[in-house]
Amino acid sequence: MRTFWLAVPVIMVCSVCDAAVSIPRGYISVQESLILKEGNDKPCVYPAPYTSTLNFHSRYEGSDSARDKVNKKAELDYEKMTKSIRQLQFFVSKKTDDIVSRGKRLGTLHCLVDGLLDWKYNSSLLEKTDNHTGKAVRKWTLAAISSSLLKLNIMLNKHEPKKYAEVKIWLTDLAEQVMKDYSNRPINKVNNHDYWAAWSVITTSAILDRMDLYNWSQSVFRTAMQQVDADGFLPNELRRQTRATMYHNYALMPLVGIAAFLDANNDKPFSVNQNALARLYSVVIKSVHDPLLFERETGYKQIEYNFFVSGRLSWLAIYSAIGDVDDNVKDMIEKVKPLVSSRLGGNLAIIYL
Repeated sequence: MRTFWLAVPVIMVCSVCDAAVSIPRGYISVQESLILKEGNDKPCVYPAPYTSTLNFHSRYEGSDSARDKVNKKAELDYEKMTKSIRQLQFFVSKKTDDIVSRGKRLGTLHCLVDGLLDWKYNSSLLEKTDNHTGKAVRKWTLAAISSSLLKLNIMLNKHEPKKYAEVKIWLTDLAEQVMKDYSNRPINKVNNHDYWAAWSVITTSAILDRMDLYNWSQSVFRTAMQQVDADGFLPNELRRQTRATMYHNYALMPLVGIAAFLDANNDKPFSVNQNALARLYSVVIKSVHDPLLFERETGYKQIEYNFFVSGRLSWLAIYSAIGDVDDNVKDMIEKVKPLVSSRLGGNLAIIYL
């Protein structure tokens, strides 16, 4: 059997990069009318930096190759060990939305930056690790931070230029490490993890104006689109057997996010592999109304999966801005509001709707 590799170059040093990364208009418009007053809204409280090893148990520990059986003990251990990291993701997305949506005072902005600087200097998020789950946690955290900060990028450069410059150095280091973690993987291993890595890097590319990071993410996106089959399925997610429904939706989330940035840069995300993104979208939307769709495709009864909770359809805000949606999907968007996902950057409605 031949082994194919995902050929994505990693550019580790970028002293002078041709900077031309455009972003979806909503990230700019939310800041244009934003006025922050002096003072504090409340005391600054943020999660304490995580300082231990990036070696975590997987919730599927002990499962077979389908990795669809949850190990309850491993899951509890994972949740306990990663608690402060997950709290950081929620902290950044919520603080950002508070500032953008409610016009908080400058103290809230200062608190956000101070919290991130504490994590930059005192956390172990940049620790090298071979642990699969540790790498995943790192990229999810970068995704939450960068996709949230884009909503305040202009304001942060204006009000906290020195401190924010330090934060951006940290984001640079994280993005470059994530690229290392997810480059040159066998094509039969490339799945939702790689897509989330690319999402974390492309949002960081917009903050840093680094075209090399953007290009890496685009390469991962194109690989993902080539994986979409003629019927709109992702073979590597079908392998999850009883969780194929869940993981098709989970894989689509970052891909739609990346597509919005490609669209903003006129890179035509729907043109790859003959409209592959639309085929994947169609399959996931059909599965919302037809719970047996993936059972017929995989031969396995699917675990119960509620699309309408926990921001699982928050990506619809993004897709509706770049793709074609019918009236039924528009009604679905109204049903699932608020369209919030910390790893996609918090409240997406204020950016895309």
